Amino acid sequence: MKISEIQNMEQNNINCCYLVKEGIFWRVYQKSAYYFVKHIKELKVLKKFYKNVDSEVVYAGFPDTILPQIRELARSKGLQFEKCNEKHCSISGVEIDNGFEEWKNSIKVQALVQSNKNCISNNLFDKRKEVVIEKLKGYSLANHTPIETMQLVMDLQKELAVFKPE
Repeated sequence: MKISEIQNMEQNNINCCYLVKEGIFWRVYQKSAYYFVKHIKELKVLKKFYKNVDSEVVYAGFPDTILPQIRELARSKGLQFEKCNEKHCSISGVEIDNGFEEWKNSIKVQALVQSNKNCISNNLFDKRKEVVIEKLKGYSLANHTPIETMQLVMDLQKELAVFKPE
């Protein structure tokens, strides 16, 4: 399910937790995440800015292996658990309240994680540049044909392109 579809679904959410399967995890977004952590089970909640919907989105998740435990936990709290299909479930009957926006604003954006990924990516790119420079320094034009030299240049360009930071 695309983030834009999830966003639309969550805008109309009054008192449900919509669970969306992504790989081997189930995720809850926006109001669903709020209701889930408030009424069902505490989870680590993250906030991320999505360019394609031009907004910050909060979400949490848990592994598929504990879905049966979540189902029983929800039922034990008097909530209705419904598995719509293999990629979507809902838990309804949670108490309605208006605390979502305040709760969402209290969560920090995960910018640090992205920043660390960029640093790692930049470090890898810098190391690749050093390797390419060393290969060029050690390459003897006198011992290679023009075709071999062109091939080397293409290979080095590919090597740098693979590790180019975003």
